Amino acid sequence: MTPLGVFNMGVGGDKAYDTLTRIQNTPIESRSLKCILIHTGPNDAAKVRRDDAISDLIIDCVYEITKRNPHVNIIISCMLPRIEPTNKKLWTRC
Repeated sequence: MTPLGVFNMGVGGDKAYDTLTRIQNTPIESRSLKCILIHTGPNDAAKVRRDDAISDLIIDCVYEITKRNPHVNIIISCMLPRIEPTNKKLWTRC
């Protein structure tokens, strides 16, 4: 971490699955984190991945973080795919 308390795990060109894998393999519960920023999705969209697959991976990222560090604030800054209102999975997993 830097003196400002920033811990950057970002890698340009990564897709949502890569972000999830990095979150799973980083000891975020041992850090005194106040906020985690997730920016993922545009590279998946460029590879013509299905919208619901991208959404599921972003939800998995949020779930993994809250499971291991329930008090951290999470900001999602990405191009979210369109989700139909009938997709209840989005609301039940977060």
